Amino acid sequence: MRNKNHQLILLAVLLAATLFLLAANLAAVGQTRDPARKQAITPWWKVSVSAGDAPTVTVRAEEAPLPRIAGELAKQLGVPVKLSQLAQAHRVTVEFKDESLEAALRSLAPQVYVDYVLAGGGAAPKCIGIYLHVLNEAPPNLSASIKPRSEAILFTGNTEDAGGTDTKDSGAARLLVSVEDNRLRVLARRQPLTAVLYEVAEKLGIAFEMRSESQEVIDLDFSGYGVAELMRLLPSEARLYQRINLSSAETIPLRIILVKPDGN
Repeated sequence: MRNKNHQLILLAVLLAATLFLLAANLAAVGQTRDPARKQAITPWWKVSVSAGDAPTVTVRAEEAPLPRIAGELAKQLGVPVKLSQLAQAHRVTVEFKDESLEAALRSLAPQVYVDYVLAGGGAAPKCIGIYLHVLNEAPPNLSASIKPRSEAILFTGNTEDAGGTDTKDSGAARLLVSVEDNRLRVLARRQPLTAVLYEVAEKLGIAFEMRSESQEVIDLDFSGYGVAELMRLLPSEARLYQRINLSSAETIPLRIILVKPDGN
């Protein structure tokens, strides 16, 4: 009987020791997992932008606040990057390397708008403003990236005699401008550059801003393409401001501006 009691006591001690070791192990596992979990969601990010007219972007981020990434992009691109009120609360977990600017921006926010300025003569488009929004938000103001000039003359809407003349004599001065499905037809014979730019802007439904006078007279026969392609045939003083909605791939002309030959 004594041996049996001794065996029961020994069994109880072994069971208690086993339960104690099991509880200790579970506590240790919990202590090691919690810091790891916290470390995994600690926000971090790295942003790199290459130099050149067509920069590439590399971003590695986990739960990073979008305003921080936007700030790094703005600093390295030298371009304002503005966030809507809702986008300021957005967090990003993403990893990509050497993506084009527009592809990179699409990975950072649900709705992105990019404003560009195109100079006449075929220069590469220059990014002048980036806007990061969430879905179903109102787009930024159409003039958000265009710096006002107090000395500029702004033309909007129709004016009398803005379209030049149209005669049957192919050698006479004439100006014809039409647009259909965002494709322009421009026929100019011995026409002032200002008249051509105004008429193109008027047909596109955008403003023409004259920051400088020009005595230049041009001849032009252009058809079947958009206003961005037209800019390649115009003098460098002509500027086209346009916006690209990266979600819909829609390009929206914003304004045509005539600047001084030095570009200001």
